[in-house]
Amino acid sequence: NCGKDAGQSGGHLRFHVRGGRVMGWPPG
Repeated sequence: NCGKDAGQSGGHLRFHVRGGRVMGWPPG
C-alpha cells in the first residue's frame, strides 16, 4: 500500500502544478 500511495500522491501533485501553470496562475 505504501508504494501505491506514494505513486498516486506524486502523480496528483504533478498534475495540479501543470494545470495551474497552464491556467496562468503562478504560485508566489
